[in-house]
Amino acid sequence: MNDRNQRRKFINKGIKSLSRIFLRNELPEEFNPTSSKIKMLTPDGKLVEVDINAIKKTHKTTNKDILEWINQNNSDTIDKK
Repeated sequence: MNDRNQRRKFINKGIKSLSRIFLRNELPEEFNPTSSKIKMLTPDGKLVEVDINAIKKTHKTTNKDILEWINQNNSDTIDKK
């Protein structure tokens, strides 16, 4: 009798878990086909995978913007010395 109750509890937990997944659309990321990831480098040089939806979309950076940023950072470090 005890084994039967344990099986019932196990089956009930499984059914509840599956119903939560389907009712709330809580599929794990590996089963979610709309989730796509890209590889990016962190500031300290580690390679990580990031969900595309988590990235803030901004305008495309031009070479001029990069050169101005480099010059600004170089002048800041020179002034501090």
